[in-house]
Amino acid sequence: MNTLEGNRIAILFVLSVTVVAIVAIVVIGITLLVRKTLERRREYQRSRLHDFYAHKLNALLQADLEEASASTGERERLLVNLREEITRPSRYSKGVRRETLLDIMIDSARNLLGDSRSALERVFSDLGFVDEELRNLSSRHWWVRVKACRALSFMRPKVAVEPLITLLDDKDEDVRVEAAMALVDVAGVDALGPILKHLRFISPWMSLHLSKAILEIGLSAVQDLIDGLASDAPTVRSFCTEMLGSLGDVRAVAPLMIFARYAEAPLRCRALKALGVLGDDSSISLIMVNCSHEDEEVRRSAAGALGRFDTPLAVPFLRDLLLHDTVNVRLAAAEALARLGKAGRETLHELSVSADDLGRSIALQFQSEPDGMVLSL
Repeated sequence: MNTLEGNRIAILFVLSVTVVAIVAIVVIGITLLVRKTLERRREYQRSRLHDFYAHKLNALLQADLEEASASTGERERLLVNLREEITRPSRYSKGVRRETLLDIMIDSARNLLGDSRSALERVFSDLGFVDEELRNLSSRHWWVRVKACRALSFMRPKVAVEPLITLLDDKDEDVRVEAAMALVDVAGVDALGPILKHLRFISPWMSLHLSKAILEIGLSAVQDLIDGLASDAPTVRSFCTEMLGSLGDVRAVAPLMIFARYAEAPLRCRALKALGVLGDDSSISLIMVNCSHEDEEVRRSAAGALGRFDTPLAVPFLRDLLLHDTVNVRLAAAEALARLGKAGRETLHELSVSADDLGRSIALQFQSEPDGMVLSL
């Protein structure tokens, strides 16, 4: 093959690749344009339908509330009318109509309370949305299952409890998290046990959501949290430990002391902090033992916990930590001493003279703080 023939083949190859690339770019561009156009059309349809359906929904809710005291049949008439409206053929697709009405109901659920909220939940069920979202919980698409969990969390149908518990074992983490948060909204305190039993991970966002719910539930959540300490999931055990400390029930002392004695450093630290918050005298000796633990954070946590007990027995341990430990542990020990009243202040005064340079500086810093105004670590 001569050079001329080789050049011709190379040019044809380049031209072919160029043509294919151009065609691909054109096809992709047209596809994106069509998709964008459809999305805009869909949003336009939704905006046109929103006010129309909001008006009909408000009328239906009002009729529901009025029929609580007088059976007029108006509610049933409006319900049938709205059901026909979202199912009859029209220029708007059925999917757009149902999605628009669903969004309106979810937005309303954020603001309604009492009888109005109950009326909205009845309408949600009577229009078939409960059955539809329960079916969506079994969708093969994870994002459909997530969306169904969120819709059910707002409308709180009791029939959703068992399907949501099943999703706590879902293969997708996002689905598991959304199912757990929906369960809290739907079932309240009854959901806590299954959630802590099934979950293998608690994210920071979920921890915030669950914490708020547990604090509202109060002491009724203690036993479930104690049971949750037996979980195989580290984040679940850590979450239960923190919440038990926050709730302040002495039933948590014994299981937390097991963690403070045998757990790995991160969980042991959380257990020590929780024991300090609980303030039960039976845990003082164990907290003191942890003041000599090999891990710095454990010693720091133990020092902080001791500062919550009004006992002079803690002073020698805190004094030793302030004299000989790392900077962070010394700071924790000094803050704890400042919390211990007269004995702690006297020790800080002594160390502000007799300790090494760092110890004197830290002791002086905390000695100068007024009662109850110690620095937060």
